[in-house]
Amino acid sequence: MSAEPGTRSHCQGEALSLSVMAITDKTRRLLWGRSAARCALCQRILVEDETSDSEASIVGEEAHITARSPGGPRYDPLATDQVDHISNLLLLCRVHHKKVDDQVQDFPVEALRVIKDQHEARMRTRTEDENADRAEGERDPGPVILPLVCTGGQLWDIVADAMAYRFEGLDDGQAGEDLVDAVDSFLQSVVDWGEISTDVKAQGLSFVRDAKRSLQAELTEILEMDLRVFGIVRSEPSGYANVGEWLVATVAVTLASSNSILVL
Repeated sequence: MSAEPGTRSHCQGEALSLSVMAITDKTRRLLWGRSAARCALCQRILVEDETSDSEASIVGEEAHITARSPGGPRYDPLATDQVDHISNLLLLCRVHHKKVDDQVQDFPVEALRVIKDQHEARMRTRTEDENADRAEGERDPGPVILPLVCTGGQLWDIVADAMAYRFEGLDDGQAGEDLVDAVDSFLQSVVDWGEISTDVKAQGLSFVRDAKRSLQAELTEILEMDLRVFGIVRSEPSGYANVGEWLVATVAVTLASSNSILVL
């Protein structure tokens, strides 16, 4: 992966050289536009506004999914015109750029392509919704793309304080009995953490950290089985006359070989 021109690359085994300028201005504008100037992993806005004393700051980096040089993260020889093509680029904050390059086993090429597709589709949907809001004066939420879950902290944020749960695992036609059972056990554990989340938070931050670590350990076991986990929490109508909206946690587990984008 390459860093934004003028910054130091976080890529292991890659030397910073003038070749990072191979990303064209048009490609750069397309990438930032399709990503809505947000990190594909944490959704952070990557442009800090100017202040009364300082200029605006760009805190995002154009990262290569497949490294441009031998020895770089996820290096796989590509045609010259594909190395800096937008299909091989992902917009990330500096923290997650370093993370995906340092932890390549957790972020293989296929996973990064799914993250890129989901993020850009999500930003496109958001833009379409905002345009519809302006045109019609009300919001049509439309389809929701489930983000990839990479950490126990993300799982905790999805299920903590949820009042309802929606889960999707594997069936016997997709995988063997042991794998299906492992997924069911994982999802049940996620529900259990959600149901006791209020009590956990009441005991203090150290207990919340322990909960996140436990979820991380369980998530790691699932990911090591060549599976992927997706999830989101959002407000939805409860369906009860005396209850308005409530938080619904949605978590889905799929085979890593499945490249489909999950839509709610």
